[in-house]
Amino acid sequence: MARGAGAQLTWPRSVSGLCGSWCWGVLALLVATGCSYDWDSLDPRFAAGGGAAGEPSGTGGFVITGTGGSPGDGGAEPGPPSRTTRGLQGLYTFEEGEGDTIGDVSGVGEPLDLTIADAGQVSWDSGTLTFAGTTLAVSDGAAAKIISACKDSNELSLEAWLAAESDDPGPTAPIVTVSQDEDWRNFMLAQTGVAWDVRVRMADTNEAGSPGTSSPTVSTQVTHVVYTLNSDGEVMIYTNAVGRGPVSRGGDLSGWNDDYALALGNEMTEDAPWAGTLHLVAVYCAALTEEEVEGNFLVGPEPESE
Repeated sequence: MARGAGAQLTWPRSVSGLCGSWCWGVLALLVATGCSYDWDSLDPRFAAGGGAAGEPSGTGGFVITGTGGSPGDGGAEPGPPSRTTRGLQGLYTFEEGEGDTIGDVSGVGEPLDLTIADAGQVSWDSGTLTFAGTTLAVSDGAAAKIISACKDSNELSLEAWLAAESDDPGPTAPIVTVSQDEDWRNFMLAQTGVAWDVRVRMADTNEAGSPGTSSPTVSTQVTHVVYTLNSDGEVMIYTNAVGRGPVSRGGDLSGWNDDYALALGNEMTEDAPWAGTLHLVAVYCAALTEEEVEGNFLVGPEPESE
């Protein structure tokens, strides 16, 4: 994100394909940070995008040029945003493209790879995994490195780039869970009808992590969802870098069970399937800051090139 006279923001082809609410959310962030853009200078690839009110078509990248910036900043341009790795314990980017294994590419400790129970119930695409039927992807044994590190830090962040198959009301369907079943869990990111729902086991919740924290913004478009819990018990939930909270939760993570596995797309009992597409899932044992959430949002769902 560039600031200063003649500032320029360049969107890659991969990002423009997600446009709609995603891109307009980023533009809102630019305005919030004090940038002032000349809308008449929009690149024609953006202005003639073919969507509603100049929404880009997704057929290529686009560029926004602007005249904003603060006096005296010299038009200096910071480097491109990058994903934070602070507290990272598990990262899944779904680059495998086939098979029944999802690799943990966090580079932290022993990889916590996942196995898809029935590969016939999912479909792979470039950097995505779609859950279409009743199955789950689960670790072989406990999610020990996540559980241990989060109990030590007393902090947690869950991040997902995802798109729901439907935003109709419906039962709770786990997307990311460390649990035994629906009644016993350490944490869960789920879709509950029209809401993204996070439940974390703490002193002021039951063994299933209820009551949870929700954001009523489920979408069938690609969406960035982040939940953060800091050591003071303050909870935030962000959708496309727009935060809700903080909400205060009492207690800590010391009551987590050390034996629970990590799963995607369903409860461990395989009776609560989620339908939708995952682009990225990350688990951190640190509470991401607002700036870190915004940075990850600006990078987008695709893994950074080496």
